[in-house]
Order: sequence, then C-alpha cells, then structure tokens
Amino acid sequence: MQQPKKGQLRQTHISQISVLSNHLLRISLSGEALIGFPEDAAGDYFKLFICEPNEQPTMQSIKRSYTIKEFSSVNQTLIFDAVINRHNGPATNWVRQAKVGDTAYIAGPGPKKLVTFNASQYILIGDITSVNAIRQYLTLIHSAAKVDVYIMAPTEQDKQAYLADRFCAQNPNQQVHWLVSEEQTINNQTLLQAIQQHEQLKPDTQVFMACEASCVRQIKSYLTENLNLPRQQIAASAYWKQGLNSDQLSIEKRAEQQ
Repeated sequence: MQQPKKGQLRQTHISQISVLSNHLLRISLSGEALIGFPEDAAGDYFKLFICEPNEQPTMQSIKRSYTIKEFSSVNQTLIFDAVINRHNGPATNWVRQAKVGDTAYIAGPGPKKLVTFNASQYILIGDITSVNAIRQYLTLIHSAAKVDVYIMAPTEQDKQAYLADRFCAQNPNQQVHWLVSEEQTINNQTLLQAIQQHEQLKPDTQVFMACEASCVRQIKSYLTENLNLPRQQIAASAYWKQGLNSDQLSIEKRAEQQ
C-alpha cells in the first residue's frame, strides 16, 4: 500500500474505546494508512477530521488537534485521549457518538511543542487535555533536571484515572502536583497561585504549558514579568478557551498574531 505523505489524509477506523472517567475516553485508531507513521510520535499531535458517516473530508473540513498517547507500528495503531462532558462542539459530539468500527480520517503528525530537553529546570503546566504531551516530556527530559509538573483536573476521578494509567514522575528529581478543582473553567487562580510559589528560576529554565487560554495568558505574564523568563523559553499553547469553540479560538489566535 502506498504510504500517505505528510499532510495527506489517512483513513483509519476506531478499533477500541475505553472509558477512563466521566470526562475522558481513550480511543484507538487502526488501519494500513498508518504504515509509515513515525515511530516516535508519542507526544506529537495529529488532526482528527470531523465529518458525517460516509462523508469524504478535505483538508478544509472541520478538524481538531489531539495529542498522541502512543503509536505502534507493529499493530498500526494510534491511541489518544479525548475530553467529553466538559464542553459542546463538533469534536466533542463526534467523540461522544463514536463507536468501534467507525471510520476516522486523520492527518499528521505535527511536532512536539517542547523541543529542548537538556536544561537544568523545567515547569510543565496543563490540564486533562494535555496530560499525554506532558507524559512524554517526562521521559525525554534528562534525569538530572529539576522538574515540577502542575496538572489541573476537574474531579478526583479524573486524577485517579491517570494515576491508574501510570502517569507519574520518572525519577526523584521530578514532582507531579495535582490540583483538583471543579471550578477550573471559571476561575484559574488555583493554578496561577501554584506557579507563583516559584519566586526564582534557573536562567535556562524551560516551561511548557497547555490549558485554557486565559490561564495560559496569566501564567505567561507572571513568568515573563515577575520572574524575567525569556519568552523563547516558554512553549505555550491555548488548547481551549472558556466560552469559545475551537474554530472561534483559532480565529482569535490568528488575529493576535497579525
């Protein structure tokens, strides 16, 4: 079978769906179209195309980004987690209605946001939408680095789901701090206050953060203005924004870059 080129649609099918919590589904995609997919894709992102059954999407169709938890070239299977019952939108509805055997079109992968893994200090910040990106970074950062991870989870059940899935520090220099807050989508102060405990950072500190847009903005401001951390040492991505769907957030991001 001819291997898809980068940016080309890959037709897969859903081979397994597992319920991790009330807010999390784990979905496995399989198919020969995954031949040639990069072996080291864990932590990268891919685009899932949202379309009706039997509809052939194009690169202009509605699509959403998801982080790859793991990929097996042996089984030609890609695994990712999807958040449900937190927001409404095309992707959430598609995931909620998905069943084993359904066709799923994807493209990618796209590169990891964090690319420097030999610094002496790291701060990794996220919520349940970015756990799998952070999971992979913990395996790539060199073992002597001091690493603090801050994860917001809406419920204790979500936290326990990832603990049961062996999301944890990889060595004694890494610490994972869970912040459970049902109100995280309304009030981001809990996560900001946790970051404000850092009153000084090493000059080469690298930061990755991926969560709600206003939360990213507040924390980025604190890091650059209060701790004088250079912007080029911050890999920040607004995965979602309270009150906006993904398309509206994309439009807002493009407007800010102009």
